[in-house]
Amino acid sequence: MSTPPPAAVAASNVPVARTEDVFYPCSDGKPMADNMWQANAIMNAAGDLRAALPTALVAADILMYPEEGNKDNKTCCRTCSAPPSSSPTTTP
Repeated sequence: MSTPPPAAVAASNVPVARTEDVFYPCSDGKPMADNMWQANAIMNAAGDLRAALPTALVAADILMYPEEGNKDNKTCCRTCSAPPSSSPTTTP
């Protein structure tokens, strides 16, 4: 049994997630917003989604890689939500 390699760290000392041989930085180093108004709008939107969807996953300021293997194709999702996972139901 081999031990897993230590967590990779980018040149800027930002932790990265590893998928096969492609390293995905966990941060783009940019601020969430340009000013307090934008930051408050993002956090309020996330809070409203959490209130409206209490069982769903709600996140804010997430760095996403829509194309596996292409770390240069990235986008920052300011606010997003996903429905809760549910087990299939059976009907009699």
